[in-house]
Amino acid sequence: MRSPVIESHDSLSDQRIVVRDFERALAAAARLDRALARGSAGHFSGFPMTVKESFNVAALPTERWALPMGRTLAATEDAGRPPA
Repeated sequence: MRSPVIESHDSLSDQRIVVRDFERALAAAARLDRALARGSAGHFSGFPMTVKESFNVAALPTERWALPMGRTLAATEDAGRPPA
């Protein structure tokens, strides 16, 4: 799946969205639509954001400290919350 809107803002020399995960983004948007219809969405629901690829996101490649091996390793789970 592709997103022409996002890809139209990326040039080959300045890719801001390096790892694209449109399928899960669309699934999350559908869940949010259902939550909004029920009136149970949280304060920041639907807030657009990106996550730097140095943070673990399950099933996506994680570039740890720019190590080349990180480009082929997929995280097995999402990064945890930082300690309070």
